[in-house]
Amino acid sequence: MALPANSTLGIDVDLLEGNAMLVQAVHETGMLSEWNQRNPSLAVQKHDRIVKVNGIEGNADLMAKKCREDSDLQLTISRSRP
Repeated sequence: MALPANSTLGIDVDLLEGNAMLVQAVHETGMLSEWNQRNPSLAVQKHDRIVKVNGIEGNADLMAKKCREDSDLQLTISRSRP
């Protein structure tokens, strides 16, 4: 997914796990909201975990930094289980 200038992913995450970014909320605006609208069967949801960002995994702080700094993002997301 390519992030246009001045755009955001539009999510709140928790980094406390240390090895993944736990999705706390997906906002109505932002790139992931747009992704969810185009891909409802693969929609990112609250409690999903972002486990890899542009090849970085196992370090939530570094993954969050990549999300802030890189304009082209490849995310690997693990679906939460009820």
